[in-house]
Amino acid sequence: IATGFPAFLQAIKYAGSLYVLYLAWCLAQAGTIGHDTEARHASFFDGVILLVLNPKAYLIIALMFTQFTTATGEPQISLVLWITTVFTLNNLIAFSVWAYVGDRLALAFRHDRRARQLNLFFGVVLAGVALWMLLG
Repeated sequence: IATGFPAFLQAIKYAGSLYVLYLAWCLAQAGTIGHDTEARHASFFDGVILLVLNPKAYLIIALMFTQFTTATGEPQISLVLWITTVFTLNNLIAFSVWAYVGDRLALAFRHDRRARQLNLFFGVVLAGVALWMLLG
C-alpha cells in the first residue's frame, strides 16, 4: 500500500494524527464523573462495536504490515502469522496493564481537582503523540 499509494498513506497519517489530536483536546477538557454515577459494565457487543469502529486499529495494522512485509508478491504466511501473534500478545499485555493501572488511578483521582489535573496531563501527552505521528 505504501509504495503503490503514497498519497493514501499520507492521508491516513494526517487523518489519524488529527483524530488523536481531537481525542487529546477532549481528554484535556474532561472533568469527573459524579460520585453518585454508576458505570454500566461493558458487554461483548460493546467490545465488538468498539473494535469495528476504531480507526486507530486500522491505521496501526496497515502501517505495521507495510513496514514489515515486502512487496514481492510472494506468499508470506509465516511472516504474517508471526506479526499477528506478536501484535496480539503485545496488545494483551499492554491492555491488561493499562486496565490495572487505570483502575488504580481512578481510585487515586476521585476528587474533581485532581481528576482535572490528570486529564490535562494525559491530554498534553496525547497531543505530543499526535504531533509525533504527524511529524514522524
